[in-house]
Amino acid sequence: MSNELQGEQIGELRLPAELSGPLVVEARKSVPHEVCGLIVGRREANRVWVTRTISCGNTAPPRTRETQFEIDPRRLIEEERSLRNSEDEIVGFYHSHPASDPIPSMLDRTYMALWPDAIWVIVGVEVEMVGRAIRAWSLDLADGKSAREVQVV
Repeated sequence: MSNELQGEQIGELRLPAELSGPLVVEARKSVPHEVCGLIVGRREANRVWVTRTISCGNTAPPRTRETQFEIDPRRLIEEERSLRNSEDEIVGFYHSHPASDPIPSMLDRTYMALWPDAIWVIVGVEVEMVGRAIRAWSLDLADGKSAREVQVV
């Protein structure tokens, strides 16, 4: 995954139910801690097609895992290498919010600025409305610092 701007704003995330369901289960099992992982798929114009997710252990310091996540950079590099001869690539990241809505926090937006072409999926554990537990975001390319919601299909 490149960390340079691609130029076209992501408008839609295609996330099959067989992948979204396990993300919610993983997030609920890990309460009160955040879970995190990689999103693998393909880009097509302004759409991202998810083909699989890769759960990664949250390597943030234990005392901060209720509100923060970190993915071991070695794991990211390892997964990027494994995809070299594949049509798929790492297209984004996911994490959970155990006690808040699935809306990017200030820290989340900081991460988004580091990976501006990535899709950012947030799983809300306390969300009551079916279908809204998973929301997707991308960096707003117009200002380079705001989060822009992406439609999850």
